[in-house]
Amino acid sequence: MSTIEIEVQHADRMTLGPLITTKDAAVLLACTTRKISDMCAKGEIKAVKVGSDWRINTAAFLEQFGIA
Repeated sequence: MSTIEIEVQHADRMTLGPLITTKDAAVLLACTTRKISDMCAKGEIKAVKVGSDWRINTAAFLEQFGIA
């Protein structure tokens, strides 16, 4: 597994593993975790549900939103 380090507007630096949480995604897009969860549920963000939580493929997410 590899990690990715990126600089974000609301944090000095984030180290991301192969999967990120809705909280991580919300920080990267400067929106709410609810918005990210809704986007995952609608299929707008490629993600899988683990229990009651969403896990998002980091590389696909960063590419989709032009981050990094």
